[in-house]
Amino acid sequence: MGESQFNKNFFEDEIDTNQSAKNFTKLLEGNQTIFLNGEWGTGKSTFLKNVEKHSIKFQKKAFVYMDLWRTDNSQSLITFAFRKLIPSYYWLTRLFIVFSIVISILMTGVIKIPFNFMVFNDLWNFIFNLFSYFNIVPILNFISIAVTYLFLPINFLGILLVLFVSVSQLLKINYFGFDALFFGKKVPKNKVLVIDDFDRLPEPKQKDAYKLLSLLNGKLPIIFVGSYDRITKDPENEIFLSKIIDRRVELPIVTWPSEIWATVFHFVNTKFGIILSEEFKEIFIKEQKNLRDRAHFLDYMHQELFVRNKLNHVQIEEQLAIIYSYLFHSRVYNRLLINKDHISVIMTELQGSKDPFEVMLSSLLTKNNNQYPVGFIRNPSIYYLFEIPTNLTTSEIELQLEDPNKLNQLLMSKSNSDFYNYIISYFHNLNKISQSKLFDTALNLFNNQNNSDVIKYLVSEKNQEILPYNKPISVGNGSFAYSVPDELVNKSDTEIWLIRYENWRKILESANFDISQQLKFFVTFSLSGFKRLSIYYKDVSSIVQSSIVNDYVSPEFILLEYISQLDQWYLFSQWEDAIWQYIDKLPDNSLLKFLEMQDVIKNTGNLSSKNYELMKSSLDFDTDLWRDNTLVIEKIKNKLERLANEDYNFTEINNR
Repeated sequence: MGESQFNKNFFEDEIDTNQSAKNFTKLLEGNQTIFLNGEWGTGKSTFLKNVEKHSIKFQKKAFVYMDLWRTDNSQSLITFAFRKLIPSYYWLTRLFIVFSIVISILMTGVIKIPFNFMVFNDLWNFIFNLFSYFNIVPILNFISIAVTYLFLPINFLGILLVLFVSVSQLLKINYFGFDALFFGKKVPKNKVLVIDDFDRLPEPKQKDAYKLLSLLNGKLPIIFVGSYDRITKDPENEIFLSKIIDRRVELPIVTWPSEIWATVFHFVNTKFGIILSEEFKEIFIKEQKNLRDRAHFLDYMHQELFVRNKLNHVQIEEQLAIIYSYLFHSRVYNRLLINKDHISVIMTELQGSKDPFEVMLSSLLTKNNNQYPVGFIRNPSIYYLFEIPTNLTTSEIELQLEDPNKLNQLLMSKSNSDFYNYIISYFHNLNKISQSKLFDTALNLFNNQNNSDVIKYLVSEKNQEILPYNKPISVGNGSFAYSVPDELVNKSDTEIWLIRYENWRKILESANFDISQQLKFFVTFSLSGFKRLSIYYKDVSSIVQSSIVNDYVSPEFILLEYISQLDQWYLFSQWEDAIWQYIDKLPDNSLLKFLEMQDVIKNTGNLSSKNYELMKSSLDFDTDLWRDNTLVIEKIKNKLERLANEDYNFTEINNR
């Protein structure tokens, strides 16, 4: 499915609150004070918009919203409500007050206006003389007398305004009282007052709001919204609320976490063909993740799986768990990110945690360790979220591909790099020549003992190209099936694996991979385990018996394959002399890698670190028993001492 199509159809889930909204609207027929209870982000505002739609349609009552926590602290809430509910009366009173003050100032002479009123007398004399020729002087006299008497009450009113303003200033009269008096008698009957996010208000403002509610109680429908539990932490608030609330209403059941996430789980099942574990699903409900949380989660799901093209490169449930960690458990996510070279250590710590989420996360991320696509434990980089948009364009990438040195640098980019973000998002936008050049360069780098997150991604893409994997498709009624590519029809798992192996073997041989590098490639990128490769690499036996080491890039993988063929993995006491002789000839880096694969040592830093733990015993996860490593340590004692003289640090650890 293309990105644009998926964006259009991605999780169309409109929560139906129409019946609940109709029932709520009926409560507004009387002038009740209703408390709509709900935590932040639970859909209260969305539900109220639906109620408002029904109220306007059936009762002709419009909603007036007051976000009190956004108002100016210097303004009375009664005045604020006055302005919101009856704006025309509010501004009329304000104009009257301003007019009174202006007249007061002018009549007291506090401000001198640069205007000579004698101009009016001169103008009148001019008019009088002009019209004397027309014999209408009696009319002008009448007008003059009428105007004189008319201005007498205006002058008297001006004097009263001066006295009123002066007394109010002297006694510091608060006009909010007049607002309350006037407002209380002019409450509109065709409006519903909504006080949103009441629980966010500081305590002084909440008490001011109580005065407003007392003034308006029973005069118009009032809805105030918030979390009842947050507000009533103060016992006084609970007592007051009980006096002014006529009814407390909960949000519709369809907005509860158990309902809103059930549709998401069903969507994941039908869209991706997986059933999320019950432990993971319970976390969403127990932690009460609301509609706002759901919107964020779905946005990142779409971003990571489709925009960044991870769908066929990650275990879906594990990716969703990482998204959940990023959004709601940032501390855990940061631990995973910072310690990506020591994920197994972090998993052990999480497993022993008292936090249910951390225990669940550890269990979920370790259960699919041998499946494909590769799980988080074996390739964490591709699962991390990357929010910085790429600054590269396709044309810029293709231009940089022409420079071999620059290309090598780009392919060694880390998972937080701009290039890595571009590749996993827009690899398929590149032309076929550029895609091939990227892959060939990646193989060459790996054959020269290099690896990176970009190389891992390119190998994964090539594996999809060789033989696509089954893709889940919805078949309706919550069921799903797999769309099987033509290449896989009527083929067993063994036959499918063999096709992949033969294709990869040809590619690796063409790229001049020796036997050791071929083995390393298959194991490193989880294309196969040692055991399955044994029938195709039987000649490793003669190589080990002959102690041929220097002819191979990664001789430790030849030895590991040979031990696997003997079924002697970790069985140190059963190893024949030829094995110990081969170990003795291994180069330092190969020896350290071999010992890590046998759980004898563990790197405690990054990949280039020279700090290791030397484990006298290791836990066998198959038997849950401790394995003694002292025989191996004794056999390689001289080598370890030499490495210690070369700045390597080995700290002995007894894990039992």
